[in-house]
Amino acid sequence: MTLDGKWAAVEAELGGNKMPNAVVSSVHLTISENNYTARVAGVTDKGKLSLNTDLVPATVDIVGTDGPNKGKTIIAILRRAANELLICFNLSGVDYPEEFTTQAGPQLFLVKYRRRS
Repeated sequence: MTLDGKWAAVEAELGGNKMPNAVVSSVHLTISENNYTARVAGVTDKGKLSLNTDLVPATVDIVGTDGPNKGKTIIAILRRAANELLICFNLSGVDYPEEFTTQAGPQLFLVKYRRRS
């Protein structure tokens, strides 16, 4: 599974609440090999990805190297189908999410991306 390319968010929810379209449309992700650059509302975050496709769903460990998540580790599950990428992040970094949903309480962030290039 390759994630390389440019991705734009088309849907997102945090803690069980859908995010406004104005926020969703500001979310862009670029992945090249094991590096990522994310832009959210004009703020850039960069770091490294470690993907494990041996698990179902696949997991990814994200380590921020520059920007607001510098020094933080965020864990997530993901699913890729054709030109869509679904990622459910656990912003607390404690346990991988069990499914692609969010609810009030835990800091789960679910984003559906579409490939831009």
